Amino acid sequence: MAPANAAQEAAVWIVERTSNEEELKSDERLVRDWVKNELWEKVVFLWTLKSLNQGGLLHASYISSCRHLLAKGKLMSMPDVSAINYMNILWDRMTKARSYNAWLGQKRSNTLQALQDRFYSKFITQHALDYHIRLTPPTAHAELCEDCQDSDTVLPSLESFNKRMLQPKVHFVFYNYFLRGVIGEKTWKLRIEDESKELATIAAEAYANLQLNNNYFAWLYEYMYAHPTSSLTTEYDAVEQAENEEEGDGLENVQEPKQLFSADLDLLEITVPASYAAANASDDGTSAQQAPSDASEENEDQPREDFKLLLPINGDDEEPSAEIRAARDHQQNVTNSIKERIDADRTGNGDGSTRLSAYMKMRHDLDKDRRAARQAMTMAHRKAAKKQSRKSKKNLRDFTQGPRKSKKGSDEILGWSVQGKLYMQKLMEKIQREGRGRGTGENRRTADSGLRRKWESMYRQIIKFSAPSTGNQGEGDGEDFEMDETVMYAGIVSVAV
Repeated sequence: MAPANAAQEAAVWIVERTSNEEELKSDERLVRDWVKNELWEKVVFLWTLKSLNQGGLLHASYISSCRHLLAKGKLMSMPDVSAINYMNILWDRMTKARSYNAWLGQKRSNTLQALQDRFYSKFITQHALDYHIRLTPPTAHAELCEDCQDSDTVLPSLESFNKRMLQPKVHFVFYNYFLRGVIGEKTWKLRIEDESKELATIAAEAYANLQLNNNYFAWLYEYMYAHPTSSLTTEYDAVEQAENEEEGDGLENVQEPKQLFSADLDLLEITVPASYAAANASDDGTSAQQAPSDASEENEDQPREDFKLLLPINGDDEEPSAEIRAARDHQQNVTNSIKERIDADRTGNGDGSTRLSAYMKMRHDLDKDRRAARQAMTMAHRKAAKKQSRKSKKNLRDFTQGPRKSKKGSDEILGWSVQGKLYMQKLMEKIQREGRGRGTGENRRTADSGLRRKWESMYRQIIKFSAPSTGNQGEGDGEDFEMDETVMYAGIVSVAV
């Protein structure tokens, strides 16, 4: 009779608990913290409302992860059926209130601001911008943009960021500025020390890449608008600058082209599988106007053996070995190929695959909006200039130009286009394919090469021992997005119901 009595006691407790609004809100706050601190990094978006159905992946993760948190641990001593019954009541209550949508949205908003701060820190108020007043608090620091300017190096293009796995320095910049910004400084430092922890989930890394592709030109516009005298050079400018320098009358007028920003260090050794290079030769994910297509399975120009990206730590004055020179040459070849593609698009001889046109549009809108702000003499003119600046910045985003509201009951992610969702899924598939060395497979699409796990290990070595310094698609495009749960919820797919 003991089990029956326990079940009856639990039933009475559930009735009393669900009648107490304060107790329910207390448990909701605990679930909220779990969503923001743990679940968010595994899923980022609530991709469809069907994901909240009982028995689904999100529900299973909630049951397994939150049982010990709720009701001060009392659910752990209850019969499983009774405990799950209470958790389902709480789940339905939060689902009806769209709490999960709100919590994930709040976390994404906070993370987006952190990413922008990594690109450049917004220490100038809009009021100051309107009246050309520069505020300079002691802690003002523009992160990546200002670091590039201060070191007289080139801000990497989107093409370089999207092909960063073959460019060690750019990959380090992505880790140290953007992936680190998504995870959060405190958590990031803890994971650096604990090598049993992955630095980031697949979803978190894909989200950092997604937001960088979505906001790169909008953030650059905002930085340049706020710093009209900035000498920042981007990779989209660097080719043209090098050409102009070479047109001098004498050798004394020819200068060495600026180097890509690399946070003042070279990297340690990492071996890249030849199969990865072949599979990703043409798939750099640079076309944000459409979800990137699958890479060609074969490319005769790519190496058939594993090769090393091997660079010494700065300060090594010895003659570099042949292996080091070869690694440096390989990285420079990748950089040169990107410069050549940008240059070809500039002269009209390219295939339009780079984002040069988006950069040129940004510079055109920037010059126009700066003139309007300088010529604004009345409050009405200033408001109009401010409104136009906001519009220009919004139009530079690729996946979030659409309306910020969705129809009631819609599966639509607020503000994100179908192409944005497809791009996120492609990014997650690619990260799963590159993997962390924990799976096998003959199919190149699903095989886990372990390359990212090597990058994580290398990054930890640098941080610990090297002392480093620190096309437009809107809503309503007529396509349906079919979410693949095994990809988009990969972080929780192994959770048992």
